[in-house]
Amino acid sequence: MSAWRRALTDISAPPYPGKSPALISLGDGLNYSAPLLQVDQTVVSNELFFLRSNNPPPSLSPGEWQMRIDGRVHKPVSVDLAALKGLPAVALETWLECAGNSRKRWNPPGEGNQWDDQAVSNARFTGVPLSTLLDQAGVEADAVEVVVSGHDRDAQGTPFQRGLPLDVARKAEVILAYAMNDQPIPSANGGPVRLLVPR
Repeated sequence: MSAWRRALTDISAPPYPGKSPALISLGDGLNYSAPLLQVDQTVVSNELFFLRSNNPPPSLSPGEWQMRIDGRVHKPVSVDLAALKGLPAVALETWLECAGNSRKRWNPPGEGNQWDDQAVSNARFTGVPLSTLLDQAGVEADAVEVVVSGHDRDAQGTPFQRGLPLDVARKAEVILAYAMNDQPIPSANGGPVRLLVPR
């Protein structure tokens, strides 16, 4: 029986490798709140970091990950994880919060997952500023935004995409993160590499 089939029959424990059974299930086998009462510092461990997903997250090994910047650039750039880790890195501590955090208390009730107040966690992320790769590619003068396509897909198989204005994408704190609390980022939290855009 696959891990996801087991998850559908026992949705009390997360089916994600390395995640704690102390995470609080929202009842769909995909989404889990962080048990913040078990956190004794500002940084939440990877095991207790909350999980938010519309579909089962993709399983992408570190060796499979790669990124390409093309479009309105002078020279398309492709990097794999080893090449990314070879570039100058920064580390920052930031909170991530689901937009539906505390939805359970809304009146009238909101649509979607009924989150309590624990769809939020803080971690120390390490990665390479996106601007480093944009500079390598040489962005054309008429470019206005960066459109990011993720490896994860919706139910129809369409990749998730998000546009960032170029001035936002170039901010120093916008990074391609490959470590979370000095460990590899769990796939359920966007690993092996996730774009982090703090606000």
